[in-house]
Amino acid sequence: MVSEASENLREPFSISDIIVSIKCGSSDTTSGIASNPAVGAAVDKIIDEGGTVIFGETSE
Repeated sequence: MVSEASENLREPFSISDIIVSIKCGSSDTTSGIASNPAVGAAVDKIIDEGGTVIFGETSE
């Protein structure tokens, strides 16, 4: 699989073409300090550029 993937060439694309799915794996004290803000910043950027983000476990 790696050799097959290494044959692929990069090509530019718009962030609006991106669809990202995120899910909480489990929360601990570091989630609120580092992980959640970092994921939130990435999600904001993707959405601002017209991309799509789907997330689960919104009650956490």
